[in-house]
Amino acid sequence: MRWPHGLLAGLLLLLLSRCGPDAVAPNPGSGPDGEPRLLGLALAGIPADHIRIDQNLRRVVVTIPASLSATGVVPILQLTPNTTVDYGNSSLFSNDKNQWLLDTQTLRIVSDTKKAATYQFVTRAAGDMAFAPYTGPREVSMEAEPSSLCFPIYNFRDSVACGFLTLTNVATARRREFFLCPGSTCQSTRQTDGAVVLSLLVEHNVVDPGEYTVSVRKENGRTATLPQTLTVRKGRVVLSAEASPVLVDSASFVLTGYNLYEDSRLSLKLTNAAGETFQAPLVVGGFRRTAAAFRTPPQLKPGYYYAQLFQDEQPTAAQVRLVVIRDARTLFIQRITELGTAASVSQLLTPGAPFTTPLVFRRGKTYAIHTSVVEVAAAANSPVRPQLRLISLTNPAEQYTVMPQADSSVLFPVPATLPAGRYRLVYQQLQGAGPVDALPLERDVVVE
Repeated sequence: MRWPHGLLAGLLLLLLSRCGPDAVAPNPGSGPDGEPRLLGLALAGIPADHIRIDQNLRRVVVTIPASLSATGVVPILQLTPNTTVDYGNSSLFSNDKNQWLLDTQTLRIVSDTKKAATYQFVTRAAGDMAFAPYTGPREVSMEAEPSSLCFPIYNFRDSVACGFLTLTNVATARRREFFLCPGSTCQSTRQTDGAVVLSLLVEHNVVDPGEYTVSVRKENGRTATLPQTLTVRKGRVVLSAEASPVLVDSASFVLTGYNLYEDSRLSLKLTNAAGETFQAPLVVGGFRRTAAAFRTPPQLKPGYYYAQLFQDEQPTAAQVRLVVIRDARTLFIQRITELGTAASVSQLLTPGAPFTTPLVFRRGKTYAIHTSVVEVAAAANSPVRPQLRLISLTNPAEQYTVMPQADSSVLFPVPATLPAGRYRLVYQQLQGAGPVDALPLERDVVVE
């Protein structure tokens, strides 16, 4: 039996087409106007049937498997012969540091005849977005030092890189929304099951204390809700390291810090070097969580005080050094630091030590003494010319003068020739009418 040549050729072509996917060469043709085409696309970890190229719309739709956890996804492209990528290939997909980003959402290819075509990429999730099992803390306190909560989420990846995480108060229905992108803050909790991790920074005053539901939404309408609730509690009360001066005849004064709540029944106990104590109650309504107003105690005298914060009538570790002045032109010492020491320990005038503990000045070292001298100099309409007087406590007739560095009004080098001993330090500003003394320092100085 003889087969017609045309029929035989057709059967042969049919047999060859069934020899496997490698037996069919990609269509090398161009578009209707001779423009190049994207003929094929492969992405590691993504099955071929999850990638669809629509040549009419010039659109590539990639469905992201829920289990994809690759740390980097770089496309392998098949293009019309004699075609190059103008932009978009090298960093088209990135899942580095637990992120899923399209660095560019388009791919532009150009032929050697200068014909070009631009393809749009659309990424979709393979299923509904859902929280992965949450193993983090169910209760968190709002501390001065921020902490992170890490929420793993399945099927988060799509063409919208970021989303909104919402905390809704169960009792009041008040909502607080946070715009979050998968990032490196929770890198230590990287998922290997395809979930990405959203990191919520918990810091002071982030929300009201209470019980919250946790949900996430994206601008394309996809949502998910955590099955468990999250309880947010007050953190430790903290006062800022420095406070503004207090006028003796003021009705109240304000201290800043963290976790200052009115229902915590806050109050202050002020103590000076003479051992006198004064109580300063909280001004009702004068609080903002990061600032609290306290009533100025009567009979308060100018000087330096150490104020300890009380909460629910119990002393806390929160303390601050207060300067009480009669008027805004009073010269006073704000802080003293030793140059070259760590920032956490360089402030010598801290309320953590008793008034009887002297400051230690080491010969040959330089100390920065910050005062209100700028304001006083401006009021006196004269240049700033400060000096230190060191008066021996064992022999008051022995007095020494320490001048600041030539290029500074703040830095005072302690001379190597200064005798060791215990002194009273007097900070002075020199002006035409004579020296002006600052408020007497609350501690003695020992020179070593």
